[in-house]
Amino acid sequence: MKIRPFWVILVLTGILWVANLAYAQSQKLDQPIFVDHYVDMWWEESPFLQFYYLANKEDRSIVQSVELGDWLGSPEWGIDSEIAEVDQFGRYSLRRVTVQFNHLPEIQEQQIFHEVTVHFSESPSTVAQIGRIVVHPPSDGTSPFNDNTHSSGDYDKSQLIPGEVVTVESIHTSFDDLLQNQFLMKAYSSKLRLLSKPLADGMRDFKEKYWQEAPGVDVRTVEFPFELQQGEPLIVSSTADLKFRAVMDIDIEIIGETATKEPFKEKVGYISYPQFTKQEIQQLIEKRTKAVPNE
Repeated sequence: MKIRPFWVILVLTGILWVANLAYAQSQKLDQPIFVDHYVDMWWEESPFLQFYYLANKEDRSIVQSVELGDWLGSPEWGIDSEIAEVDQFGRYSLRRVTVQFNHLPEIQEQQIFHEVTVHFSESPSTVAQIGRIVVHPPSDGTSPFNDNTHSSGDYDKSQLIPGEVVTVESIHTSFDDLLQNQFLMKAYSSKLRLLSKPLADGMRDFKEKYWQEAPGVDVRTVEFPFELQQGEPLIVSSTADLKFRAVMDIDIEIIGETATKEPFKEKVGYISYPQFTKQEIQQLIEKRTKAVPNE
């Protein structure tokens, strides 16, 4: 008996449909994947934090609460309390949630977190690797700088002008050990070029033209301490590797003392949110799950 072409096509269509369905199911995320975050947070009673994560596009589950160590937070009503989609990548959706942590007890020492526990409305809870979140205790003291101005462009630049003679003992972040080749800083004053040394082995010189032309020397090469006269500007510039994909809300701390031996800690900031390509989303999934999706 001859098999009619209609039935052959129907069977092949069914096989193809089942195969596509099985493939799509195999590419689904078992749980949302969180982007790396490098965030400084200074203690206050009810701070906000923004988290970015990747979910299946059809997943309508929302974040109900987040545990950061012993602290519990939840989305504030009206601020990303529903699904806030940042971008779509085929089967996946990059989302953002803004969480408020309520009534935190005052801390006396720095606290560091590398993971969060996230509870969803329609999905299982997950313990997510988060990069590094650093919570600092309240900071006291007055600033010896009369002016602290900030501008952004190809790189961020802050200019600080001391109202008295100061000695700068360090310029650093909470992430220098992790991001020494991804997040870079330069410092400029009238004498700093004379107080610099070559980069140590393993530290990459960032070759982007805009950074090469930025005034100052790589902070990693500065020989501390150095002195600033009253009214002598200090310029601190910062940038991130163009291929680096992470949430960054980083405080650059300028630490030192005045001529009267009063310690100070001045902060300038750098904020950046990641913009992924489709390939980078696949790399993120591979990094978190050890399985490469063939989207």
